[in-house]
Formats: sequence, structure tokens, C-alpha cells
Amino acid sequence: MFCLSVFFICLKISPPKTQDTDTAKHQRKLSGPVSWPMKLRKYGSGYAVTLGYQVNSINAPKFTVPDQFVLKECPKGVPLRFEDLKGIRDHLWRLPIHPQVFRTYPQAINVSDTVNRLLQGRPIEEAPINNVVFRYSVVSKSVCHPDYPASQDYDVVVVVKSGATNFQRRENFRRIYRTKSADWGRLHLGQRIGIVFSVGLRVSQQNVLHRGGRTFRLNPDGESANEILQRLEEELVNNDDLIVGEYEDNYFNLTMKMQYSYIWVATFCQRNRPIVLFLDDDGPFSDRDLAKALHKLSPEKKAYLFHGIMVLQGRVYRYDKRGFDKWGVSKSEVPWPEHPPYPFGVYVLMSYSNVQRLALGMLFTKPYHIDDTWLGLTAARMSMHFRNIHLLISKARLLRTRQEGYGPIDWQWSV
Repeated sequence: MFCLSVFFICLKISPPKTQDTDTAKHQRKLSGPVSWPMKLRKYGSGYAVTLGYQVNSINAPKFTVPDQFVLKECPKGVPLRFEDLKGIRDHLWRLPIHPQVFRTYPQAINVSDTVNRLLQGRPIEEAPINNVVFRYSVVSKSVCHPDYPASQDYDVVVVVKSGATNFQRRENFRRIYRTKSADWGRLHLGQRIGIVFSVGLRVSQQNVLHRGGRTFRLNPDGESANEILQRLEEELVNNDDLIVGEYEDNYFNLTMKMQYSYIWVATFCQRNRPIVLFLDDDGPFSDRDLAKALHKLSPEKKAYLFHGIMVLQGRVYRYDKRGFDKWGVSKSEVPWPEHPPYPFGVYVLMSYSNVQRLALGMLFTKPYHIDDTWLGLTAARMSMHFRNIHLLISKARLLRTRQEGYGPIDWQWSV
């Protein structure tokens, strides 16, 4: 009886106030000058980007969540940490997952406030949990290069996240767009669009990864690391559209690819502060329809773009779910049974300022390999809420009608 009484009492408890529910409010809260804290320096023939920061506390407060916002039955009114959440079986969770749960994810600090502090050059309460040095062995001279002013003239920058071995997909992309302009510049309704590919390196000779009791081949094509590197060098001779980060490029490192992509935009594109479209490399986008959609927006709405093809209650898969091994995560990685809302990586459109905020927020969010859901988690921890891209562009107009050179594409979001 006591358990039932507590349960019904809990139903009446109002959720705690979150810091903000509107992405735009985070930007309005900033007072004083905003300065990008990532420092750029030459690194061999490329560049290195490093976060500059100072820490003024060693006992930063950590987020917890009341158990009544977690458990379906018989909560005890106690605060739970992330470590506590790992031991709660999936079927015992209260659905939908309460937003405060995601704040307990490592590192469980006030990420939004931390990002504000970094942008204002103020000390932060705790050092980042993730790596703060990003090395790029190659950056495009045509788009957002610090030494070429003409490369900063783009209104829209398209970042195509591409696997190191996806040579043919990149060539298909080039064949579609290069016929329009030698330097990728497209002028639609006054909007100049530039395109780059974000890739990593294949250095490790190991081709097998054991994870969750499963065995995965990291390079299904069977090419050696040396062969891949040689082909990449040949590609670079003929093309000036690659951003090459120094990280191991495989499926289980997609989160690192995402970080390198966001950090590159936020650091290298500061002068023009373009609108940014992130794509996967398995389908061409409709540049004309993108330009038409942006042409209709006021400058203020462009400044707060934060749109994608949304998944609102995505299921968390465990390793015992056959056929979903690649998307499997352990309870120690993701304790809850549903992901926070997230956008499919195939099409994510946002303002430059939102790219900046997420790039910094990622430094304080422990990575796991499913990059789309990790992006949603990072945003949720900062009270940044994605909106549906179909409010701007219809589904039929996101991609080009003719997909020259592409085979059948399994669009997960086609439903």
C-alpha cells in the first residue's frame, strides 16, 4: 500500500525546471563579447586545433535525477547518479524518458553554462572529459581556409561525412556538382554553396573488432591500410575538397568523425559564419530546393536553424538483438531504453552559432559509437531542441530526383 501511495504521489510532482527549452535562449543569455576558445596553429602541412581553458573548481556540482522520474513502480524518493542508472533493467524504466535523466550522463555538469563560460573567456568548473586537440593533416583551400579569403565567401557550407574507403561515393558526388562550377560554388537566389568531405585515416592493420560478444569486420572491402592510404593520396592530388582528420576511420569511430567535422566548421568558418548542412555520403542533396527554403527565411530565423529528420523515441538496442548488432550498446554505455530525440545524420541543417555550441558541448559528453543518437544526447544535455526539417523543406525535395551514379539507397527515415 505504501508503495502504491508513493507512486500516485509521484505522478503529481511537477518536473524540475530545466535551464531553457528554446535553443535561441542560450544565445540570448550570453552577455558581453563572444570569443571562439579553440586555438588554430600550423601542424606540419596541416593544422591543429586546441581548446584553451582555465579551471576554477575541483568540486563542480554533479547532476542527479530523482528516482520517481526513472522508475515505473515503487520509487523511494532518492537521487540517482549515472552509475545507479546502469543497474536498472530496461523494462523497469518509466517512459518517455525524463529529460533530466540525460543530464546525469558523463560528464554530469552544467554543460550549457560551461559552453557559455568558454565563449566568454571565463574559467570553467571542470576540465573536459574528451580530447581537446584535433589534428587535420589536410584541409580544403577552397572552403573556409584561413589563408585564402575567397574561400570564406560561402553562405552555406555542406559537410559530407564520408568513410575513408568510400572513394566511389565521393566521385559520384563530384560528378553531380562539379559540372556546375569548377570551385563548387553555386549561386542560387543569392546563396553561394560550398561542399567538403570529412574523412579520417585508415592506419591500423587490424580488421576485426570484438564488441558485445560479436565480431565485426572494420573494412569489408578487404583493402589493406597501405592500399587505402595510397588511394587517398591519389584522390588528394586531383581534388581540393577533403578535410582529413588524424583519427582511425571506421564505423565504430563515427562519433570522432562527427567531432572533427563540427570542430572544423566552428574553427575554420568563423569569418563568414555560414549556415551548415551535414550529410552522409550515400545520396545527393537538392541544392536548388535548399537555397529556395533558406531564401524564404528571415535573418533571425536563419540564425537559429536547428533542423533534421527527427526520431522522437528511438529504441536503444542491446547486443542480444539479432540483426541490430552494429547499433548495439551496453547498459554501461547507455542505461536508458530510449534515446533522446535525435536527427538522422543523412540531413542535419543548423546555424553556425549552433554548430559552435554543439562542438564545445561534445567535449564534455562521453562518446559512444552511434553518432546520430550521441548528437541528440549532447543537444538534450544542453536543452537544445532539434526541429523537423520538413517544416522547411518537404521530404520529396530534400534529395535530388535523379541520383546519378548511385545504387539503391536504404533511407532509414523513408517512413
